[in-house]
Amino acid sequence: MTGFDADTIVTDARVVTMDPRRPFATAFAVREGRFLAVGDDALVRELRGPRTRVRDLGGAAVTPGLIDAHLHPIQGIELTAGIDLGGLTTGAALLAALRVEADRALAEDADPWVRGWNLDYDVFHDLPMTAAAIEDAVRGLPALLIVFDGHTALASRAGLARAGITGARAFEDSSCVVVDADGHPTGELRELGAYEPVRLSAPARTREQTLAIGHDLLRGLRDSGLTGGTIMDGGFATLDLLDALEQGPGLPIRIVSAIDHEPGFDEERTIENLRMRDRRGERWRGGSVKLYADGVVETGTAWLHAPDSAGEGLEPFWKDVAAYGRTVRRYTEAGFQVATHAIGDRAVGEVVDAYLAAGVRSASGAPHRIEHLETTT
Repeated sequence: MTGFDADTIVTDARVVTMDPRRPFATAFAVREGRFLAVGDDALVRELRGPRTRVRDLGGAAVTPGLIDAHLHPIQGIELTAGIDLGGLTTGAALLAALRVEADRALAEDADPWVRGWNLDYDVFHDLPMTAAAIEDAVRGLPALLIVFDGHTALASRAGLARAGITGARAFEDSSCVVVDADGHPTGELRELGAYEPVRLSAPARTREQTLAIGHDLLRGLRDSGLTGGTIMDGGFATLDLLDALEQGPGLPIRIVSAIDHEPGFDEERTIENLRMRDRRGERWRGGSVKLYADGVVETGTAWLHAPDSAGEGLEPFWKDVAAYGRTVRRYTEAGFQVATHAIGDRAVGEVVDAYLAAGVRSASGAPHRIEHLETTT
């Protein structure tokens, strides 16, 4: 084999090159995981050696690997415990599913919980979003049901009790334990800060289970055509998990992992975050930070210029709005790419202003990002 012989040559394909000067080709050659050439069949066959494998695709299309800019695979592992409630759009269907899961948990689990995820807000058109509404269906067990967007959850009375939630709580952000007129929690928990104590009270997967599920999940993304992505739920534990995956079964795709910065982080924690900028492995790296400017429209936690139909949506995620701008500047100057969740039009505007004030690119040149951008003025 010469130094220019290919390991593999693919011919008779419709190759999407992403090159405007030559948008399509019919063949390509690869050696040791890297492209040697992309062109017509005759050109590429010149790179054939005695051990080169040749694959004729019979005219099939070949595209570059896809990159998903906003993934939640690790947080997804944590939140997708229990049963998938996707597709249920009525209260009756939800209650029926909960009864089945509660009976299974009582029969099989040492510490029975009713857990569910991917719940649709449509269910609550004919069913109150309250613990009382699901109490009989979950057989009085501790329960936590997470809505599909990950911003809202419903807990049963026993679930609230396990987490020690007996009334309203103060949060550094717009998280909210919804309470009734007497100050008792209704079961509706808005944003991660409010429902995370309940989730952490439930039985958790082992690290070995998490690693196995994480590898299978990332391998599934690879098999669907993804070659890379940005994880938007990263804490230090996520970075540790990426290290463990790479040192064990390997990372099937390339990853950029953003670390979270929450409004309540003090100087010590901020410095810890800043130290993560250059943390990396062979197939993953840091260098990005994820912030939130608001929540979601459905439960009134999006930040709007005018109130929504329920009179809500006027509260920012950061109680000290100026602190958000200072945080953007801090990370920008440290060389981080900043990505901010912003859904309401007021949130989007405030993020744009903060980026303009701090510089719309990090010191390393990466442009800052707005995630979701549902409504704008």
